[in-house]
Amino acid sequence: MSTTHPLLKSLFDLDPAKVSEVRGLMLGPLQTVQAVFTCKGPSRPAYGQSQRFTVMQRQDGEIVGGSTFELRLRRARGLHPVSHVRVILEKVRITDDHDPWFKGRGEFSFAASVGFNDVPDRRHTVRLPPRGTIKIGDRPGANEHRLDVCVFDGFVAEADRMTIEIAPTEHDWLTRDDRLCRYRRRFDGPPETWVGRHGPDDEGPADPERLSDWMLWYRVESLPLG
Repeated sequence: MSTTHPLLKSLFDLDPAKVSEVRGLMLGPLQTVQAVFTCKGPSRPAYGQSQRFTVMQRQDGEIVGGSTFELRLRRARGLHPVSHVRVILEKVRITDDHDPWFKGRGEFSFAASVGFNDVPDRRHTVRLPPRGTIKIGDRPGANEHRLDVCVFDGFVAEADRMTIEIAPTEHDWLTRDDRLCRYRRRFDGPPETWVGRHGPDDEGPADPERLSDWMLWYRVESLPLG
């Protein structure tokens, strides 16, 4: 009859950047060690990148056993010849409306387009709002606007590559309109690898959603084919 080693009641915090070891375990005949591993992989690994960790057992300096485990992500589905994707523009934040303070909040519109493979006939453009403008200032605490608008919903092929472009304009009555920085991002790889939320705080200081005078948040969803 086998017994379990008391190591099961211990908790170890292993360093993900180097090889970690647990030493000095004394096992008797037929005694076993049970372990539970909890781990977190990168939120956006490159398509095709493997996420694995290996456990090796040594005895007197010699490898006597081991296993390799692969992490499976839940955020994206398996690859399909055709995918149904939806792009939702969630919100925007203005950090510089290019107007003096006495003019108050700016009056904005956004030209959003989603294109595929740089083909003009596969470019979908939406104006936000459909008519008029949105009043947004650039003072912290009063410079965000929630949109929650779908800018694309359709079927795409596994070989398609998606480009998202958003161009904000601050409209002036007596002076020339101010055009803020244009946002542009290309998504390579199969469509299921595009899935996720994209915002100004998830890729470091050079995050593409953090422009010099505004920021944006949006998400790409994978929908059922049926």
